[in-house]
Amino acid sequence: MIHSSPPPPNTADEALVAALARAADGGPALGSLLRAVADESDSRSLARQLRRLASAVEQGQSLDDALTSTAPTMPADIRGLLQAAQRTGNLPATLAQWLDHRRASTAYWRDALASLTYPLLAAMAGFGVFLLYAWFVVPPMQTMLTDFQLKLPSSTHTIFWVADYGAGLATTVLVVLLALALGIRLLGGAAAWSRTVGAMPVFGDLWHWTNVAEMLRGLRLLVEHRIPLPEALELTGKSVRDRHVGEGCATLARLVGEGRPLSVAAEETTLPRSILPLLRSGEQQGGLAEALDLATRLLEARLRTTSQLVISLAAPVLFIVLAVLVGGMYVGLMTPLITLIQGLS
Repeated sequence: MIHSSPPPPNTADEALVAALARAADGGPALGSLLRAVADESDSRSLARQLRRLASAVEQGQSLDDALTSTAPTMPADIRGLLQAAQRTGNLPATLAQWLDHRRASTAYWRDALASLTYPLLAAMAGFGVFLLYAWFVVPPMQTMLTDFQLKLPSSTHTIFWVADYGAGLATTVLVVLLALALGIRLLGGAAAWSRTVGAMPVFGDLWHWTNVAEMLRGLRLLVEHRIPLPEALELTGKSVRDRHVGEGCATLARLVGEGRPLSVAAEETTLPRSILPLLRSGEQQGGLAEALDLATRLLEARLRTTSQLVISLAAPVLFIVLAVLVGGMYVGLMTPLITLIQGLS
């Protein structure tokens, strides 16, 4: 089950914020502090970027110049995150909140995947048993029953068809889907991959809602710091990890910059329609930050409800399907065998 309680504090994130705060106050050298944080970080990507940033700072650059000089070597989302946090004028506090939002999103998916591990492993094992049964058990049985020229029931003919064509077809479809997914990820990039995952039934909604919730949290932080909305949307789009959602933010930034209200512009993106009334109300009452917070909470509530339902149903539905498949194959093969034995006795 997915727990709604917040994840435990991340010592590396807290140390990074403390380092930035002390450096801003003229404390110890920022470079050495950033390196210490990198050594403690459980993210290899973040650790690499922090070490590069530390090297630039140790060479005498200011934090602003260091961010600029190391930007080309940084992943887009990390660079965007640092730029957005820096734009608020309160880098340590904003970065602390932003990293906390990311940590919450990561913890959500870690819990979800952990809950689905057993059903997924069972599905893989069941598919493996099905292939072994179709390739090594059914063919000799089919040969024997055919030689005796028995009148076979339709269920047995179905099993023979599955052994002759169905198993190979299922394997081919699986290989094609895996190759297609790999091609989309490598050739289409992160945005195309996100769109593909988001289009999946049930799980696609969970994926998309999670990334939208992360985006709304980041946007709220910038709005609270009174950054103009078009700029806040642009900075948020650069800082989110999901490139599809980031592209949506860029579209929103352009439309809002042209003079459209956020709630109207959002109708041309993939943002969930359920949050649009909240955005409209926030714009009308002058409380957009509060509206973004309510929209985030609404999405998180839907995430918890839907994910808990999916996780609770996944295992029983999977086992019922496997039981029907295995039981059907067993009955379809044993019925003519029993008839044959009774005829010989």
